[in-house]
Amino acid sequence: MLVILNSYEGEVDFKLPATSAGPHWSLLLDTNAPEQAAGAQFAFESTYKTAGRSFVLFMAGEVK
Repeated sequence: MLVILNSYEGEVDFKLPATSAGPHWSLLLDTNAPEQAAGAQFAFESTYKTAGRSFVLFMAGEVK
């Protein structure tokens, strides 16, 4: 699991770390983008734009 908490008022670019737990990160929740599909995949080392005052939750691997 990867939890991102952005308490800053502005957008922050967050680099998703690599892990041996799966081939990529799968988005579970983004409080600022509820329309974003759960299970959307993001490559390791890619950048995720985190909106101000938001909570984002990722899981390594596939969402089941």
